[in-house]
Amino acid sequence: MREETPEGKYVYCISGGEARKHFGGIGVCGNHVYTISSQGMTAVVHDCQPTPYNSKDLAEAAKWLATHNKVIELAMNEFGATVPLRFNTIFKPAESTTSTQVLAQWMSEENNVLKEKLRRVAGKKEYGVQIYCGEEAFKGNAAALDDLKQKISASSPGTAYLYRQKLDYAVTKNIQDTTVSLSRKFHSTIKENVSEISVLKKRNDVEGKLMLANFACLADEAQAEKLGGELEKIHENGFEVQFTGPWPPYNFMGTK
Repeated sequence: MREETPEGKYVYCISGGEARKHFGGIGVCGNHVYTISSQGMTAVVHDCQPTPYNSKDLAEAAKWLATHNKVIELAMNEFGATVPLRFNTIFKPAESTTSTQVLAQWMSEENNVLKEKLRRVAGKKEYGVQIYCGEEAFKGNAAALDDLKQKISASSPGTAYLYRQKLDYAVTKNIQDTTVSLSRKFHSTIKENVSEISVLKKRNDVEGKLMLANFACLADEAQAEKLGGELEKIHENGFEVQFTGPWPPYNFMGTK
């Protein structure tokens, strides 16, 4: 349990302009969310102890993260362009300076940087694009692979072993070459339909499927609609597509 006397400021995001707003107890752990303004910037915050939120309960931690994002989305709807900060961004008091003063000083020092970030995301949100495929995408060199398989069947054990090594290499190279080629093709197609695109680390979290591409995209509503149409074409060509969002533009901020 946390102590009752808060000393820190948990900051969800930064918006442009100066606005006084109380959102009520919608924050992490039901904390009261409100705004602090300085230097033409508005921070969405709640009062907290100057220590991170930690929990061994994964369900509780996931709930905190979801709440963090919901507050940012509410701020985006209320104020427009918003710079999202990472979960557990907490400003602490320093010597005779309160956490509110520390936050105000940071907004002053980072004013130009924050304004540029707000300009960059104005009217836009983040969307996620993941593209998967099955084995059918790797049949481009099927003839060469079949030839190796026939040689294995017709060879002595020693020679067959060498052919198996060649087959394993050929299969691996075929997958790598095809993956790189398709990823570049998808990147080119998607880039033409969004304001910015960021290449994220590939994951293999769908059983029986290989992730070919994982992108974060910054787009306005019209671009997102057009992107959806292009992704539908990719899906019709036999690929599995996940198109998620809109989200706060975390992958285009590089914030505190």
